[in-house]
Amino acid sequence: MLGFEDEVWFSRLAQPTARAWAAEEPVRLVGRPPDRADPEPAAFSCYGLLRHDAAAGRMHLRFVDGQPVSGVTTQFLGWLAQDLALEGRAALVLFWDNAS
Repeated sequence: MLGFEDEVWFSRLAQPTARAWAAEEPVRLVGRPPDRADPEPAAFSCYGLLRHDAAAGRMHLRFVDGQPVSGVTTQFLGWLAQDLALEGRAALVLFWDNAS
């Protein structure tokens, strides 16, 4: 099976870049410190695989707490392998976007 994989993550605490027409310094947002009593994670990630086969248009999505790190990525790949094995797939060829 051929597919395109990508991941993205978001921080609940990060402020967007603010742009403004100003003669002085650009507008800056003040960062929000995390609330230690807040049980929610500071960031979450989404992994996705877009399939290029008979099930074209089907996507495999997985949301996780935190940033996309190696340990979570290998868990995602294991989950994909199990799911595709149930379909009788023997191999998965990925095009992987590794943004810097």
